[in-house]
Amino acid sequence: MPFPSNPTNNQIYVTPLGIQYQYLSQDNKWLLYSMAVTGNQGTTGPQGTIGATGLSGATGPLGQTGAQGQAGAVGVTGLIGVTGLNGATGLTGLTGLQGITGLVALGDLSLIESRSSVGYRAATAYTGINFDVNSIVQGGAVTHSTSTNTDRFLINQKGKYLVGYGLGLTGTATNLSALHARVMINDNTLINESLAVNNNAGSHNNTNGINNTFIADLSSGSYISLQAYITVGTSFWSADESKFYAMLMQGIEGQTGVIGITGLQGTTGVNGVTGVNGVTGVQGLTGFYSTNTQIFGDQFDNPVTADWPVTGVAPATADTINSALVVRRFDDTEEEGVGFTIELPSNTTTMTIQPRGRAQSGPTGISAVVLGMYTRRIPDNAAVSAWSSRTTLNTLSIPTGTNFQYYSQSIPYSTLGVTAAQITQFELARNGASASDTLPGDWSLLELKLGFN
Repeated sequence: MPFPSNPTNNQIYVTPLGIQYQYLSQDNKWLLYSMAVTGNQGTTGPQGTIGATGLSGATGPLGQTGAQGQAGAVGVTGLIGVTGLNGATGLTGLTGLQGITGLVALGDLSLIESRSSVGYRAATAYTGINFDVNSIVQGGAVTHSTSTNTDRFLINQKGKYLVGYGLGLTGTATNLSALHARVMINDNTLINESLAVNNNAGSHNNTNGINNTFIADLSSGSYISLQAYITVGTSFWSADESKFYAMLMQGIEGQTGVIGITGLQGTTGVNGVTGVNGVTGVQGLTGFYSTNTQIFGDQFDNPVTADWPVTGVAPATADTINSALVVRRFDDTEEEGVGFTIELPSNTTTMTIQPRGRAQSGPTGISAVVLGMYTRRIPDNAAVSAWSSRTTLNTLSIPTGTNFQYYSQSIPYSTLGVTAAQITQFELARNGASASDTLPGDWSLLELKLGFN
């Protein structure tokens, strides 16, 4: 029998041999919980009767394909045809018996126990306790130095740890009213379960010290330390009266058990009749712009009238290296632009602007081009807005050479002064007069790709 496929945290699973496992979701592991002696396996029951294979149902006819609409505004989506009825599912054959799961070895536990061989005097504020003797060291999940930062226990493996400590009082304690202790992670995070207090510490003997044990979920690379303080007077703990231990609650996994024999394959059930296909809905008209829009050099508007904010045109011309490509060449001595108009998709707030362009002549060093964007809104049943001022886009870094470069930046609608679900007119211009625009000569734009989200 396999382990459950969707276990929950702390779920107990019992194998056919009586071995119990517990699932810990934060480690995504089944850990050995307990093991009991399992009796002999019972006799296998008789095999069920094999059912006959059913006939395959006939396939229903396909509906006719809707006609392709003309390019233009996005049309209304056609109605979805009615879905045919699903045929009945055939009976599932009997599942073969699961082989016996192999045993998992308990393995050795990883732990450390340390103590102080010298006296320690507590203060009236929390102070770390130093441990200079490691009594037990097993495995490497937790380590401790007896010469450097001796109050720290280093965690080298993520997991759940059983942590405990004991503090006793000697006869040198005076004027005590309460003894407090706690365990901290990295000296700044308290493990709440570690807090302990003895309000009868004034009796000056070891029976009035503190002992505490708790479970902590610890991360690799962190460290833990024991701290204590007294509310009145001073106290002295002798060599064997200050102890600390930590143990990773996970054994080393044993070898995989022998795989059980695969059970017999059940007979395939009868196939249900295939349902009739629904009629295909009529396809709506195809829109020009989608969530991602591409505008190439020969598709831009030419801003030649006074109705544009910048009337200098970046001319359309054949690329001088690849003449089959049409590019827009932006001059470095005056502001030139290109225009386009789109309806911004509803339920979007950000435009991603992705120009693809190159230097007309390769610069001798790294140069820069500065582009700006002007916008105006064309709302429903309202006056067309005035053009916005120029929104300067991110500076484009131009390397040496004349290869096309791909650029991208995301800019909120609020920065551009535009609104979702409205027709908007744009003008993209190069600001060659900017001191930051250092590319000498023309910059050629092949494509402007726009995304919306």
